[in-house]
Amino acid sequence: MISAPRDMWGSEMFQLLYDQVGRTRALELLGVSPRLLSRWLSGASEVPRCAVLALYWESKWGRSVIASDHHFEVSNLHGMVECLRREIRALWERIAFLESGAHYCANDNFFECGSRPQDLKVGEAFRPKHDPTGAAVSTQLPVRHDAH
Repeated sequence: MISAPRDMWGSEMFQLLYDQVGRTRALELLGVSPRLLSRWLSGASEVPRCAVLALYWESKWGRSVIASDHHFEVSNLHGMVECLRREIRALWERIAFLESGAHYCANDNFFECGSRPQDLKVGEAFRPKHDPTGAAVSTQLPVRHDAH
């Protein structure tokens, strides 16, 4: 967030910024009479902070604050875009993996129709649907040693 320095006030600061901006631009920006501008510069009248801030944002210092904040914001947004692009790419890869069927799901039907493990006896063969890892699959139900 852009904000002006807190100590941006007073006739000395006004004079410094006035020198940066110039008389014609200061009169145009502030919309005051040349007489009032002269009184502010001489110190005969107190300079309002809003007049100092108006000149500050038109000076090279104020413009550099705006430019650096803009640069930071653009860099930040580019980083966010790249992060989102990587996330989209990873999600598309995940979708392709899920659509390939080469994975186990918690609710995946591992057995082919007509081959239910609860109907088979220990040591009897069963036919798995697929083995996505390519590892050897046992064709027999495992033997439970604690069964009665």
